[in-house]
Amino acid sequence: MRPWWIYKIGKMLLIVAAAVFVLGFVVLHLWNALIPDLFNGPTLTFWQAAGLLALSHILFRGWGRGYYGRHRSHWKRRFEEKLAR
Repeated sequence: MRPWWIYKIGKMLLIVAAAVFVLGFVVLHLWNALIPDLFNGPTLTFWQAAGLLALSHILFRGWGRGYYGRHRSHWKRRFEEKLAR
């Protein structure tokens, strides 16, 4: 019998793979439905759409909660100090 954590990791990997697959196709179809007609832009493949999704996640959310959460309070405090002056 395998340890319980192997099943948990396998289930998590399956959920992440399914989410990337579904969200990649959503981005793919939204992009290909809007951008070429509106802006004469290029059409995307699935892997380009998945890369665009990953890039937007990195740019807008950061690398992870730990990195983003530690530094946000520092920048927020500095911004509030500038506003107070």
